[in-house]
Amino acid sequence: VQAADELDVVVKDAREELARVRTTVAALIEDVDPELRSFVFGQKKGLEFTLQRGDPRLNKAQSTGTSFRGMADKKKADELAKLETLALGMLRYHQTQKQLTGEDLFAAIDTSKDDKIDAAEFAAFFKTCEKEPIKKQTKETKEKKEGEQKEDEKKEAEGDAKKEEEVEAEVEVTQAPSEEDLARLFEHFDSEKEGLSKEKFCSLVRVYMKVAKDTVMTSDLSIKDSKTLRRLEVGEIVEVLAGPMKEGTVDVVRVRCKAMKDDREGYTTLMGNQGSKFLEEGGSIWKVAGETILTQAFELDTADKDAKPRKMKVGELVEVREWARKEEKSGLMRMKCRCKSDGAVGFVTTVGNQGTVFMQVV
Repeated sequence: VQAADELDVVVKDAREELARVRTTVAALIEDVDPELRSFVFGQKKGLEFTLQRGDPRLNKAQSTGTSFRGMADKKKADELAKLETLALGMLRYHQTQKQLTGEDLFAAIDTSKDDKIDAAEFAAFFKTCEKEPIKKQTKETKEKKEGEQKEDEKKEAEGDAKKEEEVEAEVEVTQAPSEEDLARLFEHFDSEKEGLSKEKFCSLVRVYMKVAKDTVMTSDLSIKDSKTLRRLEVGEIVEVLAGPMKEGTVDVVRVRCKAMKDDREGYTTLMGNQGSKFLEEGGSIWKVAGETILTQAFELDTADKDAKPRKMKVGELVEVREWARKEEKSGLMRMKCRCKSDGAVGFVTTVGNQGTVFMQVV
């Protein structure tokens, strides 16, 4: 970015100098003796022709600066995306281990109890939170050689001479981002610089899952003692509100969830006692199905006229920040999301008021 800024200054100065020289050249023909006019005119044309070469070169230099800036922005977005994945993963792991709702997790981090999380509270949490263990296995291969025998003779005589020794698994835990990276990530989350509200924080740690096999939603954790609320069909999206948790009577893993189709809440099975998966990761990533725009405001008629909407190209991927809801004035279904390509955050129309689909879940 610094190189691009420096290049912009050089290009700006060069354009100003080029304009000054053009003015000087244009004035050459003024007050010239008639005998010299033809000669001076020819010289002027030659100089003007030479100066014409400056514009394409300056345009190319300016384009290079724009390219540098674009590369820097993409690198920054990629770094933030990796940081976000790591940090949100740690938040969700702690939430699962402690069996906390999103609101409970917010309360645990908001130590000052002022209904918002500041940068210091955000960074402090990662020092004491539950950290996921990582198992690493390494293998050492020892090869025994018998004198100066040829490879083929050795294989025939000794068989496979390679022996693999399993080294005892080393257990490590996920390392939190540095304080500098956490500060940068918090600034990214807290774009309005007001601290993270409960609503905004919960939108960050929400977990969506996709129904992989037909199952049911029940009223309680215990399958035996609960009643069926409704069926969950393959492809439906649910938001995990609590869990996973074991249901002891039948040895299955269950979650408390909300069906995004109708906001119905209840319990459903994540994994059966034979390992069958009824829910799988999915629902948080969407792709653009029809060209649309990303705006800063939820309501289109209240959008900042000075803020240029970002065009969304077909096939582009976004991550859900807030689930789609109806904008009453227009009848459009609008969702808050983050673009995977550059990290831009805003609102996008998922379904038009005539049923046109602009966004589809991946």
